Amino acid sequence: MTQRENQWHDIYKYYNGCLESVEVLDIFTREKYTLSTRELIEFRPESPDFILSIPHSGVLLPTQYKDHFELNSKSLIEIDFFSDIIFEPTGGLQVISRLTPLFINMNRPREGSRSEYLPRHLTNSSTEYYSIDDELILQKSYAPLEKESILQYYDLYHGLLSSLIEYQKRNMGYALLIDGHSMTSVGLGRAHDKGQERDNFVVGTLDDTSAHPAIISAFVETLRQGIGHHGLGLTVSKNDPYSGGFITRIHGNPGRDAHAIQIEVTMGTYMYEPVEKDRVKRFALKQHRVHVVQDILSQAITSACDAAGRIYSQ
Repeated sequence: MTQRENQWHDIYKYYNGCLESVEVLDIFTREKYTLSTRELIEFRPESPDFILSIPHSGVLLPTQYKDHFELNSKSLIEIDFFSDIIFEPTGGLQVISRLTPLFINMNRPREGSRSEYLPRHLTNSSTEYYSIDDELILQKSYAPLEKESILQYYDLYHGLLSSLIEYQKRNMGYALLIDGHSMTSVGLGRAHDKGQERDNFVVGTLDDTSAHPAIISAFVETLRQGIGHHGLGLTVSKNDPYSGGFITRIHGNPGRDAHAIQIEVTMGTYMYEPVEKDRVKRFALKQHRVHVVQDILSQAITSACDAAGRIYSQ
């Protein structure tokens, strides 16, 4: 057992019994790899002051399920491309899914939901991904044992988040979860803002109920200050078009000292998007913009952490 594994024994125990060897297909490059579950659902303890969830950046699909999907260039629009690159340098106790959300969506209810209080797109189950055009991407239903096996990845992801939240509450008196995403720069398909240009940064707080108001305020105001400092004309808004997904809703509970903020960054802020007209540029990173976004996010998260520390030191 390594020193890191010994320090985080209560977290790494969630991997007990998980597969050590999984053949996966990179749906972007079409290359195949053999990876362990630890590499597919990755825990990276970088700093103890907050928890970082990155559920939608993955491009890997276990090859045994490849025939259940019809994968094409249109499918790639559904992925939060390179959101791991912009969020990972911010630190935190990181939980990252390297699996494509087309296969298992960590930001949806495990078995779906009929709740009238959830936005429609959040009622789909974790194993049934609907495209921006409201089409089911899964072309062939899973057998019961297949679905049970797939849901183990989901349970692992949320088990890690829940355990880290309890760890922070024991050690700091509170937990702070940042759920990192990216989105298209213009609303597409079924989105209520279809055809509209989006702000570069959208903070989801469930209408300011997912975290203490002072934590939210510190995060948003520091975002605005960071944007102003770089002078690139970037913009920030709250709760529109997304106010917070399933992760924010299920793990954010300020009344029980668990605070959660979702942050969406438009892909056009740091890369050329899959819908870019110039095919040569598609998926290319805007190198300096990546560093700018990383800096802005790091400062905002640090400010939120400082605000939480002040609240719980009183």
